[in-house]
Amino acid sequence: MVIINRDYKTCKQPKLISIDNNELFNITDTLWHYNVIVINGDQSMTTINFVHANGFPAPTYNVFFEQLQEQFTPHSLNIIAKHQYAHDPMYPLVDHWSNQVTEVIEHIQAHANEPVIGIGHSFGAVVTYMAACKAPQLFKGVVLCDPPIMTGLGGRFIALLKRLGLIDYITPAKRTLQRRQWWDLHDDMRTYFAQKALFKDFHPQCIDDYVKSVSVIKSGKKTLTYDVNVEVDIFRYMPTNIHHFYNRCEVPSLLLTGRNTTVTMPMFVKPFLKGNPSMLHEYVDGGHLFVLEKPKKTVHSMHRFITDLI
Repeated sequence: MVIINRDYKTCKQPKLISIDNNELFNITDTLWHYNVIVINGDQSMTTINFVHANGFPAPTYNVFFEQLQEQFTPHSLNIIAKHQYAHDPMYPLVDHWSNQVTEVIEHIQAHANEPVIGIGHSFGAVVTYMAACKAPQLFKGVVLCDPPIMTGLGGRFIALLKRLGLIDYITPAKRTLQRRQWWDLHDDMRTYFAQKALFKDFHPQCIDDYVKSVSVIKSGKKTLTYDVNVEVDIFRYMPTNIHHFYNRCEVPSLLLTGRNTTVTMPMFVKPFLKGNPSMLHEYVDGGHLFVLEKPKKTVHSMHRFITDLI
């Protein structure tokens, strides 16, 4: 695995560092939010750009990446994924995640030499969709995994709650503010997270990778690598302008929704597909986090679509 680290404070050019997983997750002084995972790194291969869900850094999806590599051999995919979006001060959070769309576009421009297949999960699916609408020349196609598409009548209701300052009551924002952020060195963070309802259906390795990707040692304590306040603001700035992008997605597209999702529900999906009439739609077993619950089935669900793009 290759890590590209950009030091935004001194505006240095990207520095290429080759390290293995164990070394990567033990680094305590890395600017995590500016790292880019590159699997294979062969620029002649088809490139997939992956964008994570809010609160789940890219290495959490290692099992999913492994399944992509395994199921598409011998085509061999090059996978790039920024460790964590919305933490770079060059792209401050604003309403509708507009700067994160730019962050995706400029990330692809910096790390891909050809149009990519964009895959995003939740937050990552929405910004991938909007990026493809704004810069279709950068994409061969997109796969959107359970995006929070606030459209139709439901979307208008969400927009009203945002204006009234009540959005925290229907998103995980309020609960996220109470998230524990420090642990003693002897504390077992994996056990702590594994017993949470959010993780109950996760693939076991995804829990391990999540803990490794969100924890560092600082001042003699284990702490999170990401800013909880940023995670909260991502929920608060959820796009309610998705309808402005209707009929602008010029590349092949596939929408995957969890059969048991409580996010990408039919009341949102129906107007979204109407506004994107060429978009394909399939269901995947699992809830909103099906990519981390059933990574193998997730890849299987997008296999034919990606194969047609390679």
